[in-house]
Amino acid sequence: MSTVRRETIGITLIALTASSVLLAFIAGERASEMVEIVENSYPSEIRENQWNTFSMVVVARRPLEYLDLEYSCLHEVRLFGPEATAGRSGREAMMALGPVSDLVMMAAALGMEPVESATEVMVNTSKHDAYVIDFSDLLRASLDDPVSGDYLGYGINTVYAAIFDDTGVVLLYAGIKDFFHGRNVTITEMSLSLNDDKHTFKRASDLAPSERAAGAPTLLDAPAIGTVRFTELRKDDTVRLVFSLDSSGAGHARYLQIIRLFANGQLEEEIANYFPRAQ
Repeated sequence: MSTVRRETIGITLIALTASSVLLAFIAGERASEMVEIVENSYPSEIRENQWNTFSMVVVARRPLEYLDLEYSCLHEVRLFGPEATAGRSGREAMMALGPVSDLVMMAAALGMEPVESATEVMVNTSKHDAYVIDFSDLLRASLDDPVSGDYLGYGINTVYAAIFDDTGVVLLYAGIKDFFHGRNVTITEMSLSLNDDKHTFKRASDLAPSERAAGAPTLLDAPAIGTVRFTELRKDDTVRLVFSLDSSGAGHARYLQIIRLFANGQLEEEIANYFPRAQ
């Protein structure tokens, strides 16, 4: 056998071995993932005369005792005293805002802490840092779910988020822990499914008389405070959460949707979706 042929065979064997190791590494990485988000779709703008549909599809990559999806819906609010946040970012900038710092101090006095996180969000075509402070668990102890969740449009702000650029806060958002503001007014229909097991909830005003008589579930019967739990998932089980908005009840704000995904109580993903109302 010639020297050239031996070298060629040697190079080929090395390449095959390296390829096998790489594939095994990739397979191992995939196997180590607890869940995979295969769809996160939402409208770029809330528009009239169309279905404004939000869809989240998650696949379990390992057996799970439970999988939680937590939704928050925030709207842009006016930023008072923007100079207070100039040159600051993250928690430091948030604590310079009166409503946020007051709630943080109230939580501390009760021996509690809000849920805080840093994430990223695409605003139009630019990526920005964002910081989220969630007081829902703190305030939920003293409020009914329909009030804290803003089910009918009269809730209070329990979640705050700020979007930053190099100069400080660009946009400030405040809202509630739920799928959308005034869920029984703004959401026309929602479906939750685990594989082929599907449950549908409709806006009360859209139910037919026969559906009302049969006690068909409405958006008020959907999981409380935007939190959905799926239990005893097997590998490759697929969960879906889909809902559509009636644009007439959505207002004229810019919105920020925060979605947190937990597998067996461990935070796996946090997503921030930005979408304005079309002008």
